[in-house]
Amino acid sequence: DQNPLLDTGKYVVEYYDGSTDVLAANTIAEAIFSQVDDEGRDFLLLDEIVEHEKNSDEALNDSNCWEIKKNGNKILKPTTKGWRFRVRWKDGTHCWLPLKDLKESNPLEVIQYASGHQLLKEPAFAWWVPRFQSAKQRIIKKLGTTKYWRIQEKLGIKVPRTIEQAYALDRQNGNTLWQDAIKKEMH
Repeated sequence: DQNPLLDTGKYVVEYYDGSTDVLAANTIAEAIFSQVDDEGRDFLLLDEIVEHEKNSDEALNDSNCWEIKKNGNKILKPTTKGWRFRVRWKDGTHCWLPLKDLKESNPLEVIQYASGHQLLKEPAFAWWVPRFQSAKQRIIKKLGTTKYWRIQEKLGIKVPRTIEQAYALDRQNGNTLWQDAIKKEMH
């Protein structure tokens, strides 16, 4: 079969840090496919935020960051203008990104960096970080009570969590139903 997700061969993989591991070919293929979309664009994985820049002409300050609502309430203006961050990707490349993009793709890393560099009181962070942190806490609380990861069967059918488990279930059941479903999904 030409589908790399169905290849069960094993390969020795060397990581950036020099360590090695033996991985199944379909596991490697899954990792590659998970980083490329349907149009062949690759996804960059953030390694670290290296530095930041604040353009004082564009960024809000304490005197112009407030908006007065019709009911008289004062709220922070929701803007990230004037801030950009230099990031290093896992592939070793660097680039500058505006805060508006980085906070959407990597909010936890932005908050951690901003916290370590005493930026959380800046208007560009003060309006969204508390909201994000409280939403994060609600999600974590819900995850703690869910049984999603404990589900092993659905309607009396064992549900595999990995391709290897799917193949094992096919062998156990003497059929190729999971393999067929995987092939169908990949074509």
